[in-house]
Amino acid sequence: MLIYICALAICIWAIFLKNRILKCYVLISLAIFLCCGYMVGSDWRSYELSYVSSSLNMVLDDRYELGYGFLQAVCNTIGINFWHFHMTLKLFVFVAFCYTVRYLKIGIFPFLLFFLPEQGFFLFLDCPFRNFIAIGIFSLSIISAIRERLVSYTVLIIAASLFHSSAIFLYPFYWLVKVPVKNGIWIVLFIIANIFAYNSDFLIGSVILPLLNASAFLADKFFKYLLTDRYLSDQMNIGTLYRIFFFILLIRYSKRIKAENKYGNVLYNIAMLYNVLYPFAISIKMFSRYSMYLTLFYVCAILLIISVIRIKYCHYLVLGIVLVWSGAKSYTLLTSDYRYIPYSNYFQYSFEEEHSYSYRSNYNFQKSPYKGESE
Repeated sequence: MLIYICALAICIWAIFLKNRILKCYVLISLAIFLCCGYMVGSDWRSYELSYVSSSLNMVLDDRYELGYGFLQAVCNTIGINFWHFHMTLKLFVFVAFCYTVRYLKIGIFPFLLFFLPEQGFFLFLDCPFRNFIAIGIFSLSIISAIRERLVSYTVLIIAASLFHSSAIFLYPFYWLVKVPVKNGIWIVLFIIANIFAYNSDFLIGSVILPLLNASAFLADKFFKYLLTDRYLSDQMNIGTLYRIFFFILLIRYSKRIKAENKYGNVLYNIAMLYNVLYPFAISIKMFSRYSMYLTLFYVCAILLIISVIRIKYCHYLVLGIVLVWSGAKSYTLLTSDYRYIPYSNYFQYSFEEEHSYSYRSNYNFQKSPYKGESE
């Protein structure tokens, strides 16, 4: 647990640093921590097995999307170690996130301080790998949308969908992020979303199943998520209340957000779309894949809210709420099961003989004090 606390503490420290070189070293250290996790997480097990058995003549038969299947087959064929492949792509996403955040005129370290508990620890360390890569590519595509470069945006969305097919449905964001929508419409959409999202029986029976029945592609990709209660919930949670609070603040400070940041209008629109989507992500977990694409921009919007609040005690109150939420969410996530503790890093073992897959696969199961349901 201590290393995770240190990562967040380093982000706070770096916010106040003036030396750019020292800030660069801090960012590199965080990249190594996040991108080089070794026996932590869960999804790497299936990805490693798939990687070592991949070959170019089996790409079309691979269960993964064509882009990922081809890339892993090429890298495996030319002899690249799975962990080098894995860490390099993680580093690409880390750089993509940092580049996007800097482009949006948001501080990297305040962003990481709030993004890591919100979703970063999960994405980088548990690492739903293909979805994770697609999220990184999508973050870059929003820059193309801002610049009104439809061709490059289209190329990036296609590239993202070649790693995770869910990304193809994000194509309309090119227009959605720039459409001026009145606050009253957002309020109505938010209320409707919260009314319908938690009635999962109605939503599945009247909306989702007819869509899946109309498309073999959609049915193949998403029908399995509706066959188990693990992907369903009709319960609101404390995260819902937290997001309602920030939805109200977004409405309250919408004019300042749009006026005081060059890309405030884009961040505001994406944050509002995130708020409308979030209830569905809670009630039907397959929608959480789409909320993950938007979380980076939602966190940036929260930082804008904090920056535009003029009344000092309100400013510190909101900042305190975010910090308490981040701490509580970090603790809940990290202690929920075996995936995060103990933390291990690839470079800890780089000068040792490589441990067997069985040893690495069982390490956190055996060593973690937090077994949880995932065991």
